[in-house]
Amino acid sequence: MARRDKFTWTAMIVGFAINGQGKEALDMLSDILRASIAPDDQPIAHYGCMVDLLGRAGHLTEALAVIKKMPMEPNSIVWGALLGACRVHKNVTKFGTEGVTYFYN
Repeated sequence: MARRDKFTWTAMIVGFAINGQGKEALDMLSDILRASIAPDDQPIAHYGCMVDLLGRAGHLTEALAVIKKMPMEPNSIVWGALLGACRVHKNVTKFGTEGVTYFYN
């Protein structure tokens, strides 16, 4: 990439994620963090977007892995993105349990 800033990095991550390439999206996020580029002014929003995109693509395992590796406490937006994807893909029991627990605590 000739121009490397948070906008081009985010475009690449979104491109990977919406095309079902969750591993590549997560690898790109790791590259951003290694390059010391702030992925967004609101990092939790960036993670929520990643969880949402991976979940929509049906990559629930990867979406949960993103949540578990977040450097901050996931909020209701992040957990809601996972639960929404679990509902769509009819897999609430396996992946949604931790999200439901978050909302009840």
